[in-house]
Amino acid sequence: MMRWDDKKPIYQQLRDKIVEAIIDGSYVEGEMIPSIRKISTEYQINPLTVSKAYQSLLDDNVIEKRRGLGMLVKAGARQRLLTQEKQYFLKKQWPQIKNKLERLGIDLKELLK
Repeated sequence: MMRWDDKKPIYQQLRDKIVEAIIDGSYVEGEMIPSIRKISTEYQINPLTVSKAYQSLLDDNVIEKRRGLGMLVKAGARQRLLTQEKQYFLKKQWPQIKNKLERLGIDLKELLK
C-alpha cells in the first residue's frame, strides 16, 4: 500500500506517480493505463480522487480517453513531461540544492567525483 504525504493532496501525489511512471517507461505512449477502479482498489483510495488525478492529466494533454476502452498515454507525452520536469528542477529545485551545498561548504567538483 502506498503512503500518502499530508503536505500535498492525494490526487496530486497520484498524478505525480503516474507522470513518473510515464517518464520511466512503465506506462508507454499509446498504451492503456490502469482503470480508475483498479487504481482505486490497488491504492485504497476513493475513485473520485483517482478521477481527479486522471482529469488533471487529461487537461495537461498527457493522456486521452477512448470511449469504451479507457485512458491511454498520448503520443509525445513522455518528451513533454521530461521537458517540464527538467525545467522545474533547474528553476526550483537546483537553486535550493546549490545553496545548501554552498552553506555546507561542499565543492561541486568534489561532489561530482
